[in-house]
Amino acid sequence: MDVSVNKSRKIRSAIIGCGVIAPSHADGYAKADEVEITWACDIVKEKAEKLAGKFKIPKVSTDFREVLADPELNCISICTDHASHSMIAVEAFKRGKHVICEKALSSTHQGLENMMDAHRKHKDLVFSGIFQNRYNKVYQLARKLISENTLGTLLKADLHVHCIRTDAYYEADEWRGTWAKEGGSLMINQAIHFVDILGWITGGVKYVSGTYANLTHQNSIETEDTAVAFLRFSNGALGTISATSSSLLNWDQSIYLNGTKGSLELRDGKILRIELEKKELADAISSDIQKINDEAKVAGPGKTYYGPSHSCQIADFIDSIRSGKEPFITGESARHAVDIVLGIYESHRDKKWVKI
Repeated sequence: MDVSVNKSRKIRSAIIGCGVIAPSHADGYAKADEVEITWACDIVKEKAEKLAGKFKIPKVSTDFREVLADPELNCISICTDHASHSMIAVEAFKRGKHVICEKALSSTHQGLENMMDAHRKHKDLVFSGIFQNRYNKVYQLARKLISENTLGTLLKADLHVHCIRTDAYYEADEWRGTWAKEGGSLMINQAIHFVDILGWITGGVKYVSGTYANLTHQNSIETEDTAVAFLRFSNGALGTISATSSSLLNWDQSIYLNGTKGSLELRDGKILRIELEKKELADAISSDIQKINDEAKVAGPGKTYYGPSHSCQIADFIDSIRSGKEPFITGESARHAVDIVLGIYESHRDKKWVKI
């Protein structure tokens, strides 16, 4: 099957799942050159019609299979509940469509394997998983400092995530707060953004031990609103994760990295403090920090905490379709955070350390 797209030819995309994140994808496609969104699809027709009206999308459907049957369609954004991501992606690859999928790629290990296996059979197709925060230059700098050994041997890395999710939030969509369709709550939906960043900048997590609880949402969800975990990273460093969606602090996140030659503290996507053994090096890096922090203030089209970078990832996805190059965030890369989160759930249930 020829899935190549001539650089001068318009790319036709579809958005499957028209909930709160869909406008961020639509905005990304709207900003890309020679891209047309031809389908808005949702099992609730009114949601698809609303997105179609806002972004002038010509076709509406409640059946993703009808969308994938369109021979003119090149690519899709999957923005549905977590449990359905794998099924839609597998079918899309079979139909010769490029796929960009919202986090979490899947709510189960089997779903992840099904997606990866389907893509391996269609390697000519582009497969990307959404983790837009990797485009934040603050996190890119942190990753560079770790990979270039500027902080020395990494000793520990700690992540804290505080946000608030009300009963009304969970009641707005029937799949939220369920093990069957969301696959969890706090960790797999909110904290996973920063679990991904932690794993990405440190080089990956090898083992995890964790536990979770539902402390304030017993009447609205069957899943977790608070969790903690211990980590052993691939490079031997140790770390922790603590997170809650029952806090009055909304989207307060911090990452603290400590090495033998220095430390770095990040908060809310900005660099709060850097300390290095070589003061002149710290001063040189600090001179760029204000500029990087200022750039991090730019907002995107969706909720403010989504950030501005969905459009960056959509642009990279489109460029990969045209050029045949690997996307900045591959599906394989995006699965690591899901494996970590699922490992925390497994550790809680089985009361043991889990290998990632």
